[in-house]
Amino acid sequence: MDVLFALLLGCAFSAACSADSRSRGKPLPSGGGFAIFALWPVAVPIYFWNSRGGKRGALLAAVILLSGGLIYLLPLCVTSYLVWGEVLL
Repeated sequence: MDVLFALLLGCAFSAACSADSRSRGKPLPSGGGFAIFALWPVAVPIYFWNSRGGKRGALLAAVILLSGGLIYLLPLCVTSYLVWGEVLL
């Protein structure tokens, strides 16, 4: 399940960056989509930093990293609490 979830998340970020680059008029190179898919925790913030510039790029990169982290950690915390209950805290 973890591998499937990581693959779906990589596909979603890759598709979002590809659509964003086409809408900005600067499509990604032919291997760019796969690079973003394979290395999304690093490649997506770099893409937004380069495409948007300083403050906006850093803000979008931080949002992407935080949302990716929350998508992984929130279900882990909820299921851990459901399994272990008050012992966990």
